[in-house]
Amino acid sequence: MSHTLQALSISSLDLPMLETKIEGRLLDEGTGRSVFSIPGGFVLKVARNKKGMIENENENYIFQTISKKYKEPLCPVIKYQTKYLIMPEALPIIETDLNFDRVLACNMPFINYLQEEYDLNELDLIYPYNWGIYQGKCVLFDYGSTYIKRLADR
Repeated sequence: MSHTLQALSISSLDLPMLETKIEGRLLDEGTGRSVFSIPGGFVLKVARNKKGMIENENENYIFQTISKKYKEPLCPVIKYQTKYLIMPEALPIIETDLNFDRVLACNMPFINYLQEEYDLNELDLIYPYNWGIYQGKCVLFDYGSTYIKRLADR
C-alpha cells in the first residue's frame, strides 16, 4: 500500500473531528499518547498531554529532516498537527517470526545515525516493540520520545 492516503483523503481530514468520531481500535497507550488503528491501514497518534505533543513534534521533525540515506527505515509521517500524527500501520515485529537480533544487526548504521544526529536513546531504538513491518521492510514506528533535548535547543 502506498502512503499517499487515497483511502482516507487525509490531506483534507479534520483531525480533531476524527478524534471525536474515532471508530478505530486502541492499539497502545504510552505516557503521552494513545495510538489508534484507523480505516485505510493507518494509525492515529493522539497526544494526551504536553509530553505526547512533543513526541508527535519529534517524530514529524525527524521524518522531515532525516538524511535521505536513512529515511527508509522510518515509518513515514503522513500528516501532523501538534496533537495528532498519522502514519501507515506497521505490523509489530513482535507479531512476526523475524529474528529481532538480525533486524538490529542490519540496522546498526541507522541506529547509530539516529543516536548521533538526533540524540535518541539507544534503549528506545533497540526496543522490539518500537519496530514493525511496512511494505515488506522493517521500520521504526515509535521514534519521538527521546528527542526532547534537541527541541529545547531549537
